[in-house]
Amino acid sequence: MEEFRNKLQKNIKIYWLLVIVSAVAIVGMYGFAAVTGDGEYGSGYNSGFFAAMLVVSLLHIKRNKMALQDENLFKHLYVRNTDERNNQIMREASKTSFIITIAGMSLATMVISYFSEVVSCTLSCCMAFILIVYFGVTAYYNRKM
Repeated sequence: MEEFRNKLQKNIKIYWLLVIVSAVAIVGMYGFAAVTGDGEYGSGYNSGFFAAMLVVSLLHIKRNKMALQDENLFKHLYVRNTDERNNQIMREASKTSFIITIAGMSLATMVISYFSEVVSCTLSCCMAFILIVYFGVTAYYNRKM
């Protein structure tokens, strides 16, 4: 359990790093927009993404700190994260989701090729990227375990 406690403390540090990066990115975007006079740069998807990352990171910091202070919550998180049954269910769900996603993208790529070559190429590149990441992660865990 001490190893899990150290993991939570390490995660808190990582989440603080994400909070700092998000805050700097938001301030930087709005600062850049103010300096250049481009009012659109600081708004929209980018600032929304970083604001969401900031809020989620703060919520995780709060949850982890509460778990480190409350023994019952700590034990609940420990069981939830180390339970073999839950881990196996998550692995199987992830594998099935991956296969369905790749099959759906393949089908969409074939269908959309009749309408737009650009969209078809984009979907193909996305599918290739997903497969490269999958094979890279699989190779990493094969060496690690």
